[in-house]
Amino acid sequence: MPKKISCEYYSICKIENGKENLFDMDSIFNALSNKTAVERTKKLDSSENLYRLHELEKNDNIWEIRFLKMRKDILEQVEEEGEGAIETLELEKGKCLVDSTSALYDVESKVLFIQRNRNALTPSRIYDFFESEFNKINGEFEIRPIENSGLSENKVKRSAKQTKLELSINFNRAVSDEYKSDVAPIDSLFNILENDFDSGRAKIIITQNAKNEDGLCRRIINKGIDKLKMDPRVSTLRVNVKNGEDTQVEVVDLLLNKKQVVINVMPNEKGIYNHSVIYPKMLEKYLDEK
Repeated sequence: MPKKISCEYYSICKIENGKENLFDMDSIFNALSNKTAVERTKKLDSSENLYRLHELEKNDNIWEIRFLKMRKDILEQVEEEGEGAIETLELEKGKCLVDSTSALYDVESKVLFIQRNRNALTPSRIYDFFESEFNKINGEFEIRPIENSGLSENKVKRSAKQTKLELSINFNRAVSDEYKSDVAPIDSLFNILENDFDSGRAKIIITQNAKNEDGLCRRIINKGIDKLKMDPRVSTLRVNVKNGEDTQVEVVDLLLNKKQVVINVMPNEKGIYNHSVIYPKMLEKYLDEK
């Protein structure tokens, strides 16, 4: 069955003499591509884990990238299927468990498109990997998420349908009446959670009814997101949207305003979701959205 893979957009910024510009990673990738995978292996923290830039290949001005995290300091436990018995997985000497992270870099747009799932390398760890390369160049460097250019609300409102609404609320934060939602039933729901349940925090996830192909109620969401964005009690505000039956679900984060997409990936013939099946879908989605 397909697996949902989250992907996010980042850029590398160079700050020098008070000026900030997007940095072109092409020269760094060119230099690293002349090294072997073993030479592109680094120790980045106090653990025994190693990090490797395992695959690096350029096609049509886009670098195909695969990072590996090789874990040596974690004991993994496995369950025998159908038996419920738990046993520790013992690794042979010289072997380790590997987590793979797929990414691509667009030379033309200076965009780094990164897989973001539970065991994937974080953007900050990817920055750490390249830090030694940055140190050879004058200036300071930062990795930053690319924002939706203030169009996140319009993306939600103009979508063909909205399939999921996710909210996190902290009722301990003070809020004036002008910022409270006045959209029924959102205001009623907030009042019930805060006053009837006497709750301090709440997380709400609303998904579309499987019998309703039109998605969630557009009137409530389209009218409600403007006030919810301004409400200081709301710490999470995400809406999943679709623009057609043949299109991927896109997660629009209205608070972080981080550009993010979700792709559906089928496993390979062995039932594994690896770089060979994830990267082509990432590339296809990136080019479609470009």
